[in-house]
Amino acid sequence: SAAKEAKEEADIDILDVEVMGATSDVYPDEMKHYITVHLKALGFSGEPKLMEPHKFSEIKWWPLDALPDNLFPAVRHFLAGNPACLCGSGKRYLECCAK
Repeated sequence: SAAKEAKEEADIDILDVEVMGATSDVYPDEMKHYITVHLKALGFSGEPKLMEPHKFSEIKWWPLDALPDNLFPAVRHFLAGNPACLCGSGKRYLECCAK
C-alpha cells in the first residue's frame, strides 16, 4: 500500500491518497512490464528521511515547476500525459506547473 511504502522509504505517515491515474510502462532491457498507479498524498505527518541510502543519494521536495530531469520513467510518462495539475489549480499539468 502507499502508506506502507511511504513509511518504509521516507519515514512519513500518509493520511489519505487520491488516485491520479495509471501508466503502462515496458522496460525492454529488463524484459519487464509494469502497471503503475499514480497517487497523490492528501496529507502526511512526519519529517521525510532517507531510509534507503543504498538505493538513493538524497531525498528532497521539488517544486512542480522545477522537477529534476532524472525522474523515475513511469512518473515522466504520467506527467507527459498531461494529468490534472498536482498543485490543485484545476488546470492540466502542461498548462500550469510544467511551463
